[in-house]
Amino acid sequence: MRRSWRLLLAVVVVSALSETYAHAQTPEEAAASTAASILANTRLRFYTDLGYGKPLQEKLPVGGLQAGTYSFQIADLHVFATSRLAEDWSVLSELLITSDFTNEAAAEMDRLLIQFTPSKHVHLAMGKYNSGIGYYPNEFHRAKFYQTATGRPMMFTDEDNGGILPVHQVGMTAQGEIPSGELGLHYLGEIGNGRSFRHTSAEVQNWADENNLKAVNGGLFIRPDRAPDLQAGVSVYRDTLETDDGAKTHETIVAAHTVWMRPDLELLNEAVFVRHTPVSGGETITTKAFYTQFSRRLENTRPYVRYDYWNRPADDPVYNVTDIVPPAGVRQAISVGVRQDLTPLVAFKVQYDRARQSGVWANGVHAQIAVAF
Repeated sequence: MRRSWRLLLAVVVVSALSETYAHAQTPEEAAASTAASILANTRLRFYTDLGYGKPLQEKLPVGGLQAGTYSFQIADLHVFATSRLAEDWSVLSELLITSDFTNEAAAEMDRLLIQFTPSKHVHLAMGKYNSGIGYYPNEFHRAKFYQTATGRPMMFTDEDNGGILPVHQVGMTAQGEIPSGELGLHYLGEIGNGRSFRHTSAEVQNWADENNLKAVNGGLFIRPDRAPDLQAGVSVYRDTLETDDGAKTHETIVAAHTVWMRPDLELLNEAVFVRHTPVSGGETITTKAFYTQFSRRLENTRPYVRYDYWNRPADDPVYNVTDIVPPAGVRQAISVGVRQDLTPLVAFKVQYDRARQSGVWANGVHAQIAVAF
């Protein structure tokens, strides 16, 4: 009995001393303790890629692929960080340092999100994110290491590179599972600043929206229990755009995708329809784009093929007034390549492209090494 009482007394004394020491910490000690806790919950990763050749990538050089030259390239450096703040709270940031046909390197905050995830039914985030238009940008993001091909499909070219879609948004996004049994139904809802088409503003409205109207996007997709490798979905995006001359245009983007993803098999199919209708009345102009991509993994080797298509009418009321003009007319690209995983963190790719822009077909070959570290 005496031994039990002594043990209990020792526990009480140690607890009291620990509590006293915790309250007696200096501000410097408390700050150091907090910093150590944050570092313990923070994960930092880097991704980069280097290349040689005549790349198609996401966009074509001015004058088309035929105007490109065979060159060495330092393409992208991604600084990717995540930190868990509490059980349901986290922060995600992705800094992108990249260069293009101008030979100028630039830094851009590609994503920055404060996230709240109390359950599988609710995932809320606020900040800058990849819009939920389509599948590819949110599945593979920007790191070339995770992408089978050497670059994204043309339809997902960034806004500031002459893309047709608002690939990035600044605002709020929500998604999660809907109780639906074996159907595996998920929802998506977003509200953001939208994309700017004024000469005095960047395409992504990071700080100030050009008007008080907000872009909204909603969608549904399924991941059936009986076919866990399948995902199919549709989304509808709406915004009202304003140009420098005060003209307003309704923008509606309908996107659909059907993908089949397994470790050894990849089949991606996506299509978008971008409709621009002048508010004052007039003809609705529709831009269409789609791609299909297939690859099969054979141990550490993955051959692949992709076909890209878009058709942007020359008389579109919006695209023609922006500083970064998406190329008008029909663009097509047939890409064939092979990816070789040299190590779990090093991938080597070689891709041949035959691309059409402004009615001219041209060829290009591109080699790329992509790493994660």
